[in-house]
Amino acid sequence: MLALGGCGPGPKSGLEPTPEWRSERDKTGLRLKIAADLIDVGAITEGLQLLADIRQEGTDTPELDYLQGLGLSRQGLASEAETLLLASAKHLRKDARPWRELGLIYADTDRPQMAIDALQTALEYDDRDAASWNNLGFLQLSEKQYAPALESSQQAVALDGSVARYRNNLGFAFAANDRPEEAFRAFRSAGTVGDAHANLGLAYELHNDPDNALQQFTKALEYSPSHVLAQQGLSRLQNLTDSETEEESP
Repeated sequence: MLALGGCGPGPKSGLEPTPEWRSERDKTGLRLKIAADLIDVGAITEGLQLLADIRQEGTDTPELDYLQGLGLSRQGLASEAETLLLASAKHLRKDARPWRELGLIYADTDRPQMAIDALQTALEYDDRDAASWNNLGFLQLSEKQYAPALESSQQAVALDGSVARYRNNLGFAFAANDRPEEAFRAFRSAGTVGDAHANLGLAYELHNDPDNALQQFTKALEYSPSHVLAQQGLSRLQNLTDSETEEESP
């Protein structure tokens, strides 16, 4: 006779044994998920140890390559991580994750065009990832690809406008495309009026327009007299002016 709910023996102490119906493949998948969660919350050493144990037991899959590459990348071991991520990307077809992480590795190791290419590949497979659009826009801006940078930054903000960093990067992209009013509005949406003027001043400075940069830094200090970015900007411009004056002196 079947026991009714609430009848039968009470709970046992400790962990229950693995159900007999669970296959080895199921158990490996669960352990990979646990390792991924450990890496995600910052317990990277523990996650990598679990992955090493799984590989030692004979498992060799693209998902394992990806997760180990991800963990090693987070620990700053770029070369080892790159090898594993490239291996996983060959088999995880149309999976954005390896390319997304490779983009970060290439950016961190001063290979900006490779980073751009990797992020563009990732976005071909998953065009709803705001962080990848933002990173792509930042890299395109650093490579003076101004029009594409603006498009990428706009995509990032459209997908997730809650992140102030994305809106600031959009401001720099607008400024690089000679759209200062829109740049100021983007900066203002991410911070104070003083912040907006200071960031616009920095954008002008980066594009070799010291007169407008000086004007914006000065306005920033009118709103926020102790604004560090504006103070530093004015100091740089003053040092530049002093240096040019010394060169012109007989």
